[in-house]
Formats: sequence, structure tokens, C-alpha cells
Amino acid sequence: MIYLITGDLDSGKTTKMREIYRGAVPGSGDGFVSRKIYQGSEGCIGYELERLSSGEKHGLVRLASHYNDDFDEAFRYDRFIFSQAGFCFGESIIEELLLDENIQDIYIDEIGPVELKGQGFCSILHKALQSDKNIYLTVRSKCLQEVIEKFLGTAQHIFF
Repeated sequence: MIYLITGDLDSGKTTKMREIYRGAVPGSGDGFVSRKIYQGSEGCIGYELERLSSGEKHGLVRLASHYNDDFDEAFRYDRFIFSQAGFCFGESIIEELLLDENIQDIYIDEIGPVELKGQGFCSILHKALQSDKNIYLTVRSKCLQEVIEKFLGTAQHIFF
């Protein structure tokens, strides 16, 4: 089953995903959330991935205006620079979970415009969706219909 946690920017999608993960049977699932990185009065300057089970973190994206060769650039999208190592970290988590027979639920935060363009977590998402695992995804409202059409088609899904 595919579970979609949807809402606008800053509407609590990531918080909701954490709540669902924490309410699940321990050890039955894992994945990652995208945490905002703040810098003083400038506010959010990027995101890092955080593995739900361990809290391990890895940088994923920075505003171009705050990028100082912090990581190897995978690509640029809009005003953001994305980290190759950040995507590798996220993909390795999902690959590991797909092979683990004890894992029933996989959590991926967030699927959006980058994946719709075939970048980011597009490939690993396709692979996860072909598995027999429950997949929890966060998706911004403005991308929801496109994500459903591109990745889910007629698959059964439930909204949060």
C-alpha cells in the first residue's frame, strides 16, 4: 500500500511522517525525513536527510546563495544546489530496507519537482514502489496530481 502525506510548504508533512513512524511497531520500518537547516536570522538555508531509526544525518541541499563547496554538486534546481553524497545516502537507506525481510514500511520525505524531472530519488522510488513494502511518501499539494500520474498510476493509495 502507498500512503501519501500531503500538504503545502511548511504544513507539517515531515512532522506527520515522524509521528506515523514513531507510532509503528518498532523495527517494522525505516527511512528518512528531510530536516531544514537554519542559519541565524537568515532562516532556512537548506535541508539534510535524517535516518529515522538512527538519527544519522547527511546534507542534501543548500540555497545557492549559501553554498560554499560544502559537498560535491549533483545538480542545480531552481535556487538550490543538491548534494551527490546526500542522494547516495538516501538511496543506500532505501536499498538496504528493500532487502530486509523484517521491514514492512519505508518512509521517504519528500517527493516533488526534482523527482518529476527524473532526478533526485526518482530511480529508487520506482524500485521501492515495485516492492511489496508499504511506502509512505510526503508530497506537496501542488505536485500531488503529477506525482500520482508519474509514479503511482492506478496503485492503491491512502492520504493523510
